[in-house]
Amino acid sequence: MIALDISVGDIHVGNKFALMYPDADLDYRINASQRWLFKAWSEHFLPAVETLIDGTEFDHVHLLLGGDLGDKDGKNRSTFFWSRDEKTIVENAVTLLEPLVDMVDSVHVIRGTQSHTGPASSIDEAIARNFDNVVWKSKRDKQAAWYKTRYKLAGVLVDAQHYGKNKSKWADENLITALRTEVIKEYAGEELPKMIQRFHFHWFGTTSIHKEPIVMQCPSWQLPNEYIAEIDAVGRKPVVGGV
Repeated sequence: MIALDISVGDIHVGNKFALMYPDADLDYRINASQRWLFKAWSEHFLPAVETLIDGTEFDHVHLLLGGDLGDKDGKNRSTFFWSRDEKTIVENAVTLLEPLVDMVDSVHVIRGTQSHTGPASSIDEAIARNFDNVVWKSKRDKQAAWYKTRYKLAGVLVDAQHYGKNKSKWADENLITALRTEVIKEYAGEELPKMIQRFHFHWFGTTSIHKEPIVMQCPSWQLPNEYIAEIDAVGRKPVVGGV
C-alpha cells in the first residue's frame, strides 16, 4: 500500500498576521502580509499538493489538520485581529481549507490551544464538523476533533497532537529531541509510533529520518506577531507551509 500523509496546522484565521480567505463580503480587507500568505497557499502549496497526488498512484491520501485553525484571542491580549466572532472565523477557515480537504480521502482534526480556539478548542471542533471525510473521535458524543490521535497509514503508526508536555521553549531545536524522548517513555511496553507529529511552535524541524521514531515539528501559516518579536531573541525568519 502506498499512502500520502499531509500535515497543516496553526493557520490562526482571525489574526491579521495569519492566512485567511479573501472574502469580499467581509468588512475587513486583507493586508499585504495576508495577501502574501494567500498567494503562497493558493498558487504554490495547493498546486504542489495536487501535482503530487495526481503524479503518484496513492492507495490512500490523508490530511492531518493540527489545530489552531482559527483564532479568536480568547485572552484578549492583542489588537491584531480582524474578527473575534467564532461563526465568522469558522466559515472563513472552512472556505479556505475546502480545496485541500477535497483532494484527500480522510482527515483528522486536532484540537489546538484554548486561548486561541476557545473552551475545548470549540473553533477546531466546529471546523472539523464541516468535512464529510473527517475521522470522528466519537459520533455518539458528537466529537469530531481530537486532543491526541494515533492512526496507521500504510502500516505506519502515527502519533499526533498539537503540542507535547514541553510547551515553554518556543523555537528551541532541542525541543524535537525532547519530544522524541517523551513519546518513547509514554509508549513503554506498547507499539512505538514510527512518526510523531507536533505543531504549536510555528517552525519546521525534524529528527533524523534514519532513526525511528521520527519527530516532525510542523510549520504554521502565521507570520511572527508582537509576542514572537519579544521572545525570539535570534530573530528567525518565518517558515510557513505544510509537510
